[in-house]
Parts: sequence; structure tokens; C-alpha cells
Amino acid sequence: MRYSFLLLILLMLQLPVFAVARTVIVNNFNQYSVASAPTKPSRIEVKQQCTVTSLKTYHFNQGRGRQPGIISLKRENGSSVGMWNAALEAVQAKGSAIPVNAMWVCRPGIALNPGIYLIEDSDPSTWSCNKESGMRGFYSITLQPGALAGANEIWQDPAPAGKSTEVKYGGAQQKSQAAGLIYRRYVNPRFKYGIDYPDFLVAGEESDNADGCKFSSKDDEAELIVYGQSVYGTVDGTAWTLSSLRDEALAHRKQDGDRVTYQNRGPTWCVLSGLSGDQIFYFKMMIDDEKVKAFEFRYPARKKNFYDPIVVRIVRSFKNTL
Repeated sequence: MRYSFLLLILLMLQLPVFAVARTVIVNNFNQYSVASAPTKPSRIEVKQQCTVTSLKTYHFNQGRGRQPGIISLKRENGSSVGMWNAALEAVQAKGSAIPVNAMWVCRPGIALNPGIYLIEDSDPSTWSCNKESGMRGFYSITLQPGALAGANEIWQDPAPAGKSTEVKYGGAQQKSQAAGLIYRRYVNPRFKYGIDYPDFLVAGEESDNADGCKFSSKDDEAELIVYGQSVYGTVDGTAWTLSSLRDEALAHRKQDGDRVTYQNRGPTWCVLSGLSGDQIFYFKMMIDDEKVKAFEFRYPARKKNFYDPIVVRIVRSFKNTL
């Protein structure tokens, strides 16, 4: 099923976020068409001491791939952490009929202290990027935290000085008197938002970059996807706005053949709802500083009376967290 404006993890990275050893996989891959030659640095902020067990960069290079070179890590001040010769992995990229020798892989096994780190690549001319990645080179980094590090607390996107993005998960159950359903609450610590969902929706694994989660009914007739993303400047240097993000979402809806029957917006949010085949979709997006938080709920149009009160509960519960 297609989702407008939703960043999905590429199938090339079929690894869970939480392994038994509590590893964390952070990446900025997405499903959209890629260019080459990033114009902005790829970076992460490590919040607790950890070990880098794997580091990958992606070189689609118009389907030609690229022989591997060197991947390196630098501190924010430019000093080198290390440089490693990469091996090559073939991946089945979106839109490619056959696997492409495009993934550079190294396994540094090096410890990192808290701080901001830059990921660099010896061939930026073929390093894949796109607008959705903020024109930052595609990377995937696997971090193994120490015994005291929480799996969702060892890294974050670098935030403006003085702002914290640390939020703990919630799991409280609440009863909806209107529908007689039990609701659970999902809280995302990376993008600082929370949302209620009925417990007949089963939570899947959180996405590899910890931006959100998908919840599905056992018969797959209903699905809720929640996610966040950082808002970067566009290629021409202009800033994204709520209006431009809304226009992009509408364009994707039209491209997907969805019919928007309801729209609404406020100073920091917008809503789109309508029909996608035999399903009703309800999409809401909030913009907060340099981050977007959004959800989409889909359900059968023939069961509108049953799901409408659930939509109301979900919408009212979708809020920023402290």
C-alpha cells in the first residue's frame, strides 16, 4: 500500500532496531528517487558511549553501483576518528529490476564517546542523496550501547543548543467509554510525540531509524502509521513550510489516485482525509521547529460508523510530548 509523504525504510536494510544485544540501527534511507553528490554533511549525535559495529554508505549511481572505497568518521571539530576500507554488498533497490552493487560496508568496531560525528565517503560524486534526506549522503550506522545505555537513548539527530529530545516510552492503557475499547499509548522519544491507538491494532517493530511505528489489525483491514522527520531546506536553499509540505502531500495523493474530500489546517498543523480505493484515509501532520510529526489511519469505508469514534480519539490524542 502506498503512503503519501511517508518515509519508508528501504528493503535493503532488513535488520531490526532492537536485537537481543540491544543494538541500534540509525539510517536516513527513504523510498524516493536518488541523486548523487551530497551538498550537506551526514552526521549523528551520540548521547552515550557506544561501539560502531557497522557503517554503510549507498552508491546507486544511476543503477551502475560503484566499487568500494573508504568510509570515515570525524568529530565535529574535524579531527579523525578512523578510516576504513569498505566491502561491497549488492542490494535490491527500489525501481531496479536486478540487485545493484551499491552498498559500501565496513565494520569498524570502534568506541565512540558522546558527541557529534560526521560520516564521510571517499567518492562523494556517486554517494546517493535526495531532497528527502536533506541532500545528505545516505548512510546506515549500527551502534552497540554499553550496559547502561538504553537502546533509544544513545543517539539523536543533532538538535539546536539548549533543546533536549529525550522522552521515555509510555504504555498506559485507557478505556474509551464511547466505543468500549481499550486504548494504549505510543510515545516516540526521538521526535517527541505521542498517540493513542486501540489495542486491536498490533504494533509492529519500530522503524530502523526510530522515527515511528506501524500498527495493524490482525486481518489487515485497518492500519495506523505514525512517524516523524526532520525538515531540511530545499535544494535551492528555501525553507520548507507547512504550506509547501501540505502541497507536496496533496500532490502525492493525486499521483496515487486518492480522492481528498476534506481539508483543514491551523498555524502548525494540517489535515487531509478522503478515499483511497475502498478505504478511508485520515492524515494529520504537525510541524514543530525543524521537525514534522504525522500519522495516517486507514480503514474500510464500509465500516465507517465503527471507526469514526476511533478516529476522533486518535486525533485528540496526537500531541507533542515534553
